[in-house]
Amino acid sequence: SIAFLILIQDTYKTLEDKEVSKVVDQVINCLENKFGAKLVTTKLYHNDKIKGRLAGLSIAGSISLWLGLQWLAVEFNLSVRIMLLVDLSVMAIMIWSLIITFQIWRKSRHSDES
Repeated sequence: SIAFLILIQDTYKTLEDKEVSKVVDQVINCLENKFGAKLVTTKLYHNDKIKGRLAGLSIAGSISLWLGLQWLAVEFNLSVRIMLLVDLSVMAIMIWSLIITFQIWRKSRHSDES
């Protein structure tokens, strides 16, 4: 099995763009015709609504979990190491959500300028 990674110069282009999709289809057709390869293709369509909901649920869920675990830590006398791990995990989720939110904002800003 061989995996191909297609790097796109313009960071605003995705596989949803007709131009990029056309190039990907040409590469797939060439490989199928020239080498007789049977290829399974996966096109990921990144929907901003889904990304936004996922970021929102991640923020709400991680904060809710963090608040609950803060209460449980006091009740069950959990160690500081475990709570530090929980805090770092929640911070990682928050950073990931911030990055996703920034990507959505940047993409919408770019589409507004066009």
